Amino acid sequence: MVAPLAWLAGVAPARAEEKTLWQIGNFDQSSEELGSRIRFGPSSTAVPVYQVGRSDWKKDWPAFQPGSANGLAGGREHPFTVIFSLDGPPSGLYTLRVALLAYLPRRPNLCVEINGFRGLFYLRPRLSYDLGDSAAAFVPQYSFEQLDIDPPTRYLKPGDNRLILTAVDDPPAPEDSYGTAGVGVSGIFYDALRLTQDAAREFSPVEIRASAVPTVFYRQAGTGLAGTGLAETVEAIVRLNQKVSKGRAELDLNGQRYSANLSPSDDFGEQLVDFDVPEWSGAAQGRLRVEAGGNRAFELTLTPERKWTVFVVPHTHLDVGYTDFQGKVAEAQSRVLSQAAELIRRNPDFRFSTNASWDLEQFLATRANDKQDEILDLVRQGKLGLPAQYCNLLTGYASLETLYRSLYPSKDLARRYGLPFEYANITDVPSYSGAYPSVLASAGVKYWVAAGNNTRAPFLLYGKWNEKSPFWWEGPDGRKVLFWYSRHYMQAESLFGLPPSLTAVRDSLPVFLQAYRKPEYKPDAVLIYGSQAENTDLVPGAATLVEAWDRQYAYPRLRYASFVDFFKYVEERYGKELETYKGDAGPYWEDGVGSDAYYVAQDRENQNRALSGEILSTVTHLLSPELHPPAELVRDIWRNLALFAEHTWASWNSISQPDHVETVKQLEVKDSRASTARLEIDDLVNRSLSQLADQIHAPANTLVVFNSLNWRRDALVETDLFDHAVVKDLTTGTYVRFEVLWRKEGFLHVRFLSTDVPAVGYKCYEVSYPQDAPAAPPPPPVTYDPVVENSFYRVTIDAKGGALSSIFDKQLKSEIVDRGSPYSFDQYLYVTGGDGNARIVEPIKTWPVANLAVHPAANGSIVGVTRTPFGRSIRLRSKAVNTPAIETEVLLFDNEKKIEFINRVKKDAVTAKEGVYFAFPVAARAPQFGYTTQEGWLDPARDLLQGASLEWFSVQYWMAARDDQLTVAIVPLDAPLASFGDINRGVWPSEFHPKSSTIFSYVMNNYWDTNYRAAQGGDFVFRYVVTSSGGFAPQVFTRLAWNSLRPVELDYVVGQDKAGNPERPLPPEGSSFLEIDQPNVALVTWKRAEDGQGAVLRLQEFAGRDTRASVKFLRNTIRSANLCSGVEDNFQALPTDGHSLALTFRPHEVLTVRVQ
Repeated sequence: MVAPLAWLAGVAPARAEEKTLWQIGNFDQSSEELGSRIRFGPSSTAVPVYQVGRSDWKKDWPAFQPGSANGLAGGREHPFTVIFSLDGPPSGLYTLRVALLAYLPRRPNLCVEINGFRGLFYLRPRLSYDLGDSAAAFVPQYSFEQLDIDPPTRYLKPGDNRLILTAVDDPPAPEDSYGTAGVGVSGIFYDALRLTQDAAREFSPVEIRASAVPTVFYRQAGTGLAGTGLAETVEAIVRLNQKVSKGRAELDLNGQRYSANLSPSDDFGEQLVDFDVPEWSGAAQGRLRVEAGGNRAFELTLTPERKWTVFVVPHTHLDVGYTDFQGKVAEAQSRVLSQAAELIRRNPDFRFSTNASWDLEQFLATRANDKQDEILDLVRQGKLGLPAQYCNLLTGYASLETLYRSLYPSKDLARRYGLPFEYANITDVPSYSGAYPSVLASAGVKYWVAAGNNTRAPFLLYGKWNEKSPFWWEGPDGRKVLFWYSRHYMQAESLFGLPPSLTAVRDSLPVFLQAYRKPEYKPDAVLIYGSQAENTDLVPGAATLVEAWDRQYAYPRLRYASFVDFFKYVEERYGKELETYKGDAGPYWEDGVGSDAYYVAQDRENQNRALSGEILSTVTHLLSPELHPPAELVRDIWRNLALFAEHTWASWNSISQPDHVETVKQLEVKDSRASTARLEIDDLVNRSLSQLADQIHAPANTLVVFNSLNWRRDALVETDLFDHAVVKDLTTGTYVRFEVLWRKEGFLHVRFLSTDVPAVGYKCYEVSYPQDAPAAPPPPPVTYDPVVENSFYRVTIDAKGGALSSIFDKQLKSEIVDRGSPYSFDQYLYVTGGDGNARIVEPIKTWPVANLAVHPAANGSIVGVTRTPFGRSIRLRSKAVNTPAIETEVLLFDNEKKIEFINRVKKDAVTAKEGVYFAFPVAARAPQFGYTTQEGWLDPARDLLQGASLEWFSVQYWMAARDDQLTVAIVPLDAPLASFGDINRGVWPSEFHPKSSTIFSYVMNNYWDTNYRAAQGGDFVFRYVVTSSGGFAPQVFTRLAWNSLRPVELDYVVGQDKAGNPERPLPPEGSSFLEIDQPNVALVTWKRAEDGQGAVLRLQEFAGRDTRASVKFLRNTIRSANLCSGVEDNFQALPTDGHSLALTFRPHEVLTVRVQ
């Protein structure tokens, strides 16, 4: 039971006649508006004095007041003085309201002095989830308190009065430790102060108020206690309105009486008494009697606190960059592992957990064998934790296969060295894809621990997921992991200080544990995540804290642990009692990828083409077993894909100092992950296509088109041919009409539709160059008709806006564009505003909502409308603010119900805050929105966890707006972010209420104030594929998305590739290598097994229904098949007839299968 100081004496009467005499600050749970000019350091002599009516609290009243034991602030008292005047003799009741925030490791008491009369007040703040002090709201003991103090009226006087506030520590000995916010180890942050007068009331000198509460602290007999067994500390706080020469407090509880003397030293204020009471169970009736110039008795009901075990997991966060160059970070993290090993040698009970297998990879690459063996042995013993993930991913951005492959490096280390593979931990990134639990569970990972940073992400603040932890997080396919969410990382530094302070532990633990006091919290254990900030050397004192603490207290019992130690403890004792949650956390930080649109588009293509390259290399190996896929090249591709999806983009000063060498060099490394992977994928694809073409009975001047998807499809192909080219389809024997996009230097860049390309297969085109053929086909006639149609759609062009004003679906006999929208379909929008302290940068309630202005593309024109071999092409031109050129091509297809938009944008680089969108207003009444993650699709109105991002969403495959009559689905090929109903305005809503039926593709922004790119300019391409239907058809949309995102691969067989046309096993008319008989099952990848034992297929059910599918191998036989974990561990043999196998899928399930 917690009895607040409103107190056991009863609630004070309303103060209807109060008059405010003066006020400092705003009562908004934020100190940010107060003065910050005064800096407190070891040699600071500042003594702030605020004169009411003359001083300006925005400048002259410091937000922060150090505690007297704060060694980094001089280890002395720092009195803050307010001088105010009373016009006449004091009368009535005066009340000083002090609102403050406490989030340093130590919590001082507040000394209040009125004209030389002194009183002490004890701070017992309540945990807060308000974002008032945004820079510190991540601190796990971030808390708020509002004190109402009635200074004795007789201590006031006419004329000038002097109020002095001092933060006083007990014990007073200075400490040079520090936390993660503010200066040093102790202090308070002022929210506001106010003095009021209520003339209708009188001050009562004899009034006594008191509270008594059990604390979380238990001590064992023999540690300064009499008797035997455990005793719980019951804390009594007595508030007196006068000085007493003699006083006493007595607690009667469980048939025993405990007493203590009160101090005569203070003139008024509070006194604290601790009673050590033998442990008891259940609610107990008691009485607190106070003798202090009068007698008062307070009836109590006291319930003991839980006996907590606190698992402290020392850990240093990994940013691959940010604090320093990436190479220096690699070395820093390697040093940390060596330091952890040394601390464990000196303190055998100490434990450490590294943040990613990337850390161990760097260590093994740069350290001597004996040092490697030492670290590996500590991992095997469970003394050094190694997580399953390679790095801290933006899980909402990463592709499905990237999520899986990010687990492979750890699994490889586990296989090679006999290491555990049990848990994942994502640090810093605040929210996650709901598909990640399914990925982890399918890989055999049982536990997942995360520590979220509240910056630009109120996921924890709205949802309080730390208080709901631990819980089972269920993914889309029904698989679960046991999950813990921490309020930030480096919690030990925040709570205990560095070097750790035992006094800080005692001050901060009770506030931290408030999060877990509710009866719904089942375990008797909690987790403290991490010991210090990212990429930092270990502080040695962190290894001796637990032993020192446990000598003083039996509970809370501190225990150095690994994450697995904690999870096993909880699962064994409470696993069946824990809640299960299912949903997506609406990833927040993924919006940062909009700051690097060029390389993000490149990476999205890499994510898909890497799969095609892998499937190709596997097919060629199966055709000719002596050809092996280049394993290290493939691993490096996926390593680069994972590191591009890693959450660190650039340096800490990337926004404020974009030209700083740290910013420039770190961005260069980050972007090279995409550009290098692209080159590596090209190498893999070219090599594998050459191997495939060598197996085809076709000569030089053959164009081979490969489709890595497991269904036949048509695909647009772009390639270069020489003048006079003639193309013949070797499957049908017909000549292929192609479109010349441009011609120069004796060659043509052409585009044509490759039709009916076999599933996981190829088809061939013969290319000849007869001299009597024209150098290029004649250009088609150009028209400027504003209305263009085919058998599916009739579209109307908005020439000025460079977009479409109408799209009429002929099959549905319905308009699909919201004609009442201020924007046209696929119209470019440039948004200005948001500079300075605007809420679009941070969800800080004291900051104003950004004043944004939307500038649609304008001054446009129709460049031309032409007939193509496959349909119609509409070319438009427009411009916008800071965007001198937007060239848009709209493609309509004769034989497929889809419209493709290709937007080529030339944009100026500006550092002023900006957002860029393409608008797609949909004619849906009472619209519902949907978008896909790696597994399945979500409705943001119902499928997201509380606190998830609602102003932008990370789209994997498609996004849609619909009502009961119409669905419009859009595949964004290059830009993964979207906003629904409105642009991102930075209001950080807690509920989803769309303002319109418009889908906004959110292609660029620079709203971050750190880490990401400050400005982007140059040439960009943003492509979309759109379709419409009368109902919601996720299977159709997903197949369209796979077709659009996964391009076919091309190889032009040149003369050097083949001498003549030798016999080969594959026919020139094309062939499939694998078929799946169900249209809702996709082949994600087909790769050589990591251990070299056969090949591995990853397959996904994407319609959200139970499915039994047959996988047929058309050109190779299989001896055996096994279901595997997501990281290729066999766990169940599958029957096979040598050419096929049957698989059973749950809705949205991903299966991994090994065949040999």
